[in-house]
Amino acid sequence: MKTEIITWRELPQDGMPDVEITVYGEVRDPDEPQTTEVWPIFWSGERWVDCGSGWPIDAARVVAWADVPAGTLGQAAC
Repeated sequence: MKTEIITWRELPQDGMPDVEITVYGEVRDPDEPQTTEVWPIFWSGERWVDCGSGWPIDAARVVAWADVPAGTLGQAAC
């Protein structure tokens, strides 16, 4: 068994992740602004990008991000 801790960085006060690194993003639902989901995303240096679709995400929807846990075999990526 391996235990890892996830630290959430709130935007904008906690800064941005490195460019092109997959992170977990807490993303606001556009239809229900009080609801969020966690998705694998990355910061391109200009915009947030959804790893699943490759589509840009409106920056106002991303409320926090966290490094992806390494898991048992190493770092995950898009």
